[in-house]
Amino acid sequence: MRPELVPLIKSIRLETGNRAETTQECLLPSGRTSLWVILNRDEFRSSRGTTPGAFVYGPDDRASVVEIESARTHVAVEFSPVGAAAFFGLALSELCGEVADLRDLWGQEGAELRERVLDARDKTRVVEDALLRHMSGCPDLAISRAVGWIETGESLTDVTARLGLLPRTFRRRFVSEVGITPKRYSRVCRLQRVVHAIDGCAAPEWAYVAAQHGYYDQAHLIDEFRDLIGVTPGQYVTRRVDGPNHLRVD
Repeated sequence: MRPELVPLIKSIRLETGNRAETTQECLLPSGRTSLWVILNRDEFRSSRGTTPGAFVYGPDDRASVVEIESARTHVAVEFSPVGAAAFFGLALSELCGEVADLRDLWGQEGAELRERVLDARDKTRVVEDALLRHMSGCPDLAISRAVGWIETGESLTDVTARLGLLPRTFRRRFVSEVGITPKRYSRVCRLQRVVHAIDGCAAPEWAYVAAQHGYYDQAHLIDEFRDLIGVTPGQYVTRRVDGPNHLRVD
């Protein structure tokens, strides 16, 4: 990855899926924004709607259902939490919970990108070049620091105090850069810490998990799973597929 992109992008990768057949899966929320170019089919279907194969998957604070076709090949760009805003010329809150056709964000280049990637030998390089052409501005460093603190479990009260910002100012700047509120992002991050901590465990001790991760009690943990994923913790464990962030849709 080009050095200019490193502060803004976590990864750019070309992947080929291993699904034997097309499936529908529930994706857990991450609060992150990503850009996708699907190469084997010029279409993407999800509970957010249907869009052509080059699109931006906006930040999410609840689980969504996506269709994953067999042998999918795609280029995926995962932005840093405050990186995506530098490429699309709008507040990330406008993309929250949305799948945006890249044509609507980048015009003609967005319309042509998938074909250019298909024709290229170095497919990720084509996407990097497009990102560089659309890069403008730089991340809000205060919000970037706040994201790091939140992801490690610091309270929002402590984060706001460390930044020296008024709560309303902090919230406004955070929503513009990340796309969701600090409170929702904190809840999503805690959920992610939980599901990674129990990855591979068939029978977690939920009361212990709740206490370890700062929930009031087991009932609070259950409520968070239902609100953010739409299933109970027990249902989550039995439906996991391909790591902690994918669930089988029954």
